[in-house]
Amino acid sequence: MSLLSLPNEILINYVFAYCDIEISDLYHLMHSCSRLNIIVRNSNRLWREKYEERWGELESFENIPRNDIIWLPLVEKRLTVAKDVKGTVEALSSICYPERFETFTPQCVADKLILCPDDPLFKFVEEELQDLAFMSLWNLDSSETLTIAYYAECALKKVRTRMLEGKWWNYLEQPEEQKSLLEGAVLTSQWLEVSEEFLTSSFDVRNTLEKITQRVKHVMNEKKKSSQQALRSNADFSGITSSRDILNVVNQVLFLESERDFMDTLWLHEDPDFNERIKNISIAQVIQRREGCTTILAIIYQELAKNMGVHCEFVYCDSFNDDDDRLLLRWREFPEQEDPNCFTFIDVCDRGSFHRLDPSRRIGPLRCQYHEPRFFTTEVGQPPETIEYILQRMVEPYLREGQAKLWIFGPSGTLPLVTRLSRLACIISSLIGEAPDLVEDYARHCWEYGVQLDDAIHLLQAEGLNESPLLTKCLIEVAEHKNKITKKAVCRRVPSIKYAVGLVMMHCFQNIMGQMCNELCVITSWDVKGVEENYNGHVENFDQPFYSVLTMSNSDTTIYVAEESLTPYPNFGSIFFHHDQIGLHFERFDGRRYVPNAEKRRHFPDDEAVALSLTNNLIIQ
Repeated sequence: MSLLSLPNEILINYVFAYCDIEISDLYHLMHSCSRLNIIVRNSNRLWREKYEERWGELESFENIPRNDIIWLPLVEKRLTVAKDVKGTVEALSSICYPERFETFTPQCVADKLILCPDDPLFKFVEEELQDLAFMSLWNLDSSETLTIAYYAECALKKVRTRMLEGKWWNYLEQPEEQKSLLEGAVLTSQWLEVSEEFLTSSFDVRNTLEKITQRVKHVMNEKKKSSQQALRSNADFSGITSSRDILNVVNQVLFLESERDFMDTLWLHEDPDFNERIKNISIAQVIQRREGCTTILAIIYQELAKNMGVHCEFVYCDSFNDDDDRLLLRWREFPEQEDPNCFTFIDVCDRGSFHRLDPSRRIGPLRCQYHEPRFFTTEVGQPPETIEYILQRMVEPYLREGQAKLWIFGPSGTLPLVTRLSRLACIISSLIGEAPDLVEDYARHCWEYGVQLDDAIHLLQAEGLNESPLLTKCLIEVAEHKNKITKKAVCRRVPSIKYAVGLVMMHCFQNIMGQMCNELCVITSWDVKGVEENYNGHVENFDQPFYSVLTMSNSDTTIYVAEESLTPYPNFGSIFFHHDQIGLHFERFDGRRYVPNAEKRRHFPDDEAVALSLTNNLIIQ
């Protein structure tokens, strides 16, 4: 039976709608004959189904309701974006190597990918980069995609950062009375999640808080039913329940009911690494982990109280004993009284405990970490804190901690998060007069660690700091990096080089406790003789080959090791290796070694044969 003998309805609703018929197949059908061209081109529902099969549902486009969209032109736009994005990402390795993408953004990326967030194609670009960056999670052939995934993830961070910068500016420029601290907390979460597959959404956070609110209302209703007041028919909820009663139930639901209560990290005894601690200022993580910093817990508490009709404000109270202060919530429990007796203070660090000013106008004593309980004080007419000040105070201690860890331990997996926190501090401080100083701090950080140099230059110029020595240093650093990319020197092997790029090795080293340790690593480059300034450790003999290697304990950089400390790793089947920079150097793992990508092969043209020979010998042995 000929395909053309079937009625149009059967072709559209059954044959062409079959899930194995892809968009490219429909285009071929359209060009096969005039009848099929008319049938396929004019079937708006078919094109909508094919769009949603490939890319998922689309809520709107250019403010056009979903049901009014003409889908064939939209499919064509999306295919064009997909082609351009993939082509740009595939070209990045040759444009950037041997430098890291994070140092500065190639102009081609800025031109093609970093669109204005209001551009209707912006979402398409973000989604295509997201698919390329995380395809290894879903694609069974993911071993072929390390380099593409690496550059797609880097570009995705840049694109999302541009989008979030716009959201932050729109948020901060709103009148104070229209701003929501919850929205600021969500934006902070998203800012720290740019390398994740999906960003926290305001909808999901509000939905979770609404579920907690419903639980509060349920407990209130249960309490009402068990009391004599509940016997009154059609009793008004707010008429029989005081604000204190409501907040007591909020305390019960938040801090007492759940299997793992919401707790401030002030009371945690563990000392997690920085990458874990930073999750304490992500509201999505706090809701999931049930722990976080005081500010985030207070934002959650304030939102629940507001949902229940109780208005709470943020205030910082000073300690009598030292310069420490404490963030508290306050609410006007007795509005008929004059200040200060009308206010009751809520301490989320102590499971929402209530406090009033004593005759000496002190608050407390409040529990404090590693100290005896303390008294705090507040000015009688102290206004509530501004949202920018609260967010700035929330970010500051984590930024200082991250900077201290970088100073002590050097670049590591901490570096990207500290860089983002430093950049966020610049944004938040822009409306409270501290931006120039923080911009210079950020630029100094970028220059010292060789990251985001283009962004540092842009910010210094935008703040009018054209005479700053940091601007000159950043411009020189960018020029040097571009010079390295232009030269792309070729490294020829000599007989003294024993190992090759891509080999999986064991690195034997002495830790800070004096113990001998072994760690899995992958070779990325070598020097015929050791370069002393590149080595951070003790070795007696620099007259031997040295190798740059990736290790999982240093997830954002390479380490420099002597050949004498390396041995081949023979058990290929047990290799599990993950590193943020693996795609910068390698395109896949072939079961025995990491295969260098095209740029790495041009840089070390003789290593391919040596690596294959060494791995074959290991198998024979």
